[in-house]
Amino acid sequence: MHKISGIAVSPGIIIGRVLLIDDTRSLRVARRTIDQADVAAELERFEFARKAAINELDELHKSAAVEMGKEAAKIFLFHIGVLNDPSVLTPVRQAIEQDHVNAEFAISSTFRKLAEKFAAHPDSTFRSKVDDLRDLAHRLLRDLGHGGQETIADMDEGTVIVARDLTPSQTANFDRDKITAFVTALGGPTSHTA
Repeated sequence: MHKISGIAVSPGIIIGRVLLIDDTRSLRVARRTIDQADVAAELERFEFARKAAINELDELHKSAAVEMGKEAAKIFLFHIGVLNDPSVLTPVRQAIEQDHVNAEFAISSTFRKLAEKFAAHPDSTFRSKVDDLRDLAHRLLRDLGHGGQETIADMDEGTVIVARDLTPSQTANFDRDKITAFVTALGGPTSHTA
């Protein structure tokens, strides 16, 4: 048996089977130059992924509101807002139109730069949104065909999820009836997982 100590968000002692979530996803993807003739199709790919992500987030918001409460579910409305924000969408579209890069690279570079700005911001509210931006970028990349599904279906009852950190999307997609506890290296009493 392995004992782990940390800051508890909820009281009690938990014993259970550990499911390690190894999230080594990176926001760096290959840059591919596209021909001018392919720009419109690449913009359509981005728009398809954006709309698919918004639909997924809307469903997550609805299910999270029922399972976790309306306040906890609000994070998904923030995510939808980001995916409709011209200050986020314009750089992605410009990278595709003007730099002739693939949608994946345009998304990853735009969201990486935005996450870096948020991480360096003096206001802790902005700094706390860095993981949300990364979560959104990964969702878009997944909807473009890069990366697997966010859910883990074969989980036993009494499972203890252990991860470096968990995104709101990951947390909302877990079968809460089978999870006994979450253990993360990052975050705290006010993080999304809590």
